Amino acid sequence: MFFRRRAVQVTTYDPATNRWNGVDDAHAVAARVRAAVSASPVLASHAHGSVGLTVSIGLAASETAALEPDDLVGRADAACYRAKASGRDAIAV
Repeated sequence: MFFRRRAVQVTTYDPATNRWNGVDDAHAVAARVRAAVSASPVLASHAHGSVGLTVSIGLAASETAALEPDDLVGRADAACYRAKASGRDAIAV
């Protein structure tokens, strides 16, 4: 199950196990999302080229309840900026 937090953060939760998914699960999902978006058709073409889509995804996980949700979201946000800085269309943890 995915749901949006704030503007761009997505959290994964597995209701079957009643747990928030870890970074390995999230990375696998993020990789599938990134690949699907990258493979999407061109949005527009013009004289100077075409416009397509890419995504930069930041992941963060905590195995303990010691980290506040806002801190975890902040870490994911920072990871997203690292992914963008690496050339976009990337995933960073």
